Amino acid sequence: QFKPRLPQDYRVRLPTEAEWEKAARGLSPRTRREPEGGRRYPWGNDDWDPERATISGSGIQHATPVGMYPRGATPSGLHDLSGNVWEWTRTVFKRYPYEPKDGRSDVAAEGSRVVRGGAWNYNQWRARCAYRDRNEPDHFDVNFGFRVVVSLASSEF
Repeated sequence: QFKPRLPQDYRVRLPTEAEWEKAARGLSPRTRREPEGGRRYPWGNDDWDPERATISGSGIQHATPVGMYPRGATPSGLHDLSGNVWEWTRTVFKRYPYEPKDGRSDVAAEGSRVVRGGAWNYNQWRARCAYRDRNEPDHFDVNFGFRVVVSLASSEF
């Protein structure tokens, strides 16, 4: 008989764009009330370092195993938030400023979804924590992937 490994109060899902950016950059997306800031790359504000992530200039023409660049981790230990593969979020693409109550995180809403982090076949500009792009939810390509969030079912997200 199947026994769930997570308590009943928890669920597994895609992160919202705000959750992804908070994990990568240290700040939530900009709203009208907060200034731009946070880390430029997941590891900090240092200039680009090819020893920290896979992008087009790295010479590796495919996605790499997570954790291959330990120096590219965030201060809290999250790996591969820059380069490697675009990461899907559950958030509908809408222009900034970020308004959390505008329906952009409604999973039933239609529209292209935000992808973050850049990928192995894109340049370092797109691997910055602040860069965002979008794609249709049914799009598939070798440079797209995802990470999941485990949250309480009662969470507001």
